[in-house]
Amino acid sequence: MRRSLKESFSYAFWGLIYSLRTQRNMKIHFLAGIGVLTLSLFLPFNGYDYLFVFFAVALVIITEMINTAIEATVDLFTQDYHRLAKIAKDVAAGAVLLAAINSIGVFFLVIIPKIKGFSYLNFYRIRFYPLHILLLLIGLLFLLYTFISYGRSRGGKGHF
Repeated sequence: MRRSLKESFSYAFWGLIYSLRTQRNMKIHFLAGIGVLTLSLFLPFNGYDYLFVFFAVALVIITEMINTAIEATVDLFTQDYHRLAKIAKDVAAGAVLLAAINSIGVFFLVIIPKIKGFSYLNFYRIRFYPLHILLLLIGLLFLLYTFISYGRSRGGKGHF
């Protein structure tokens, strides 16, 4: 059966929602990422700063989702202890750890120096950059859609 593009995006979105609903660490990483991206809107960033921060956040989220997929796949095949299952799960968790360490490095190399030069005038900066407003709106729309979809799925009409 061939899926439509809309169905493919829907399944991908529900994969993200599943990760957010069921994985404690995904919730932590996601909220930290939103916090850092929101903070970055108020700091004097250039394009490269945004690039490094965005990719560091995305890398942690992506590796956490891959870790979730690997754990679910291993659990599908065995609930018993098996050395290879442990290796698969540990390696996937190690990838998340490296991504998180990378994001901490980006935080110290990119964000901390900008915070040191922070002034309250930077709060007014957001009004003058339409890109900041667009990013905030996209984030808010994503969160709104997530909560609406979550509510539908709890009522039995969602994807799961």
